[in-house]
Amino acid sequence: MKHLPPTLRENQRYLKIKVSANNEKDFDEFVGIVNSAVNEFVGLKGLAEIDPWLIKRKFNYEEQEAVVRVNREFEQLFRASIVFSRHKIVTLEASGTLKALGN
Repeated sequence: MKHLPPTLRENQRYLKIKVSANNEKDFDEFVGIVNSAVNEFVGLKGLAEIDPWLIKRKFNYEEQEAVVRVNREFEQLFRASIVFSRHKIVTLEASGTLKALGN
């Protein structure tokens, strides 16, 4: 399968987020929290448009921090959905590249 040229690819944003919880969550629970927060706020269509993707190698279990890749056009909608979630989710940093987050 051929890769799309850069001009046809969707632009992405990378956000470093942190979940403040009483107990520590593993990666799969973290994915579920983020997806349910977005789904509750914007529904399935919004979840598909935002396309949140947690990057497993950037997940920090001790600090409960992760890096999420989202569609750049829907970054503000993603931020709004995590603010209004049941869990306390905070955005720490945002960048256009994964390398710029510095983890």
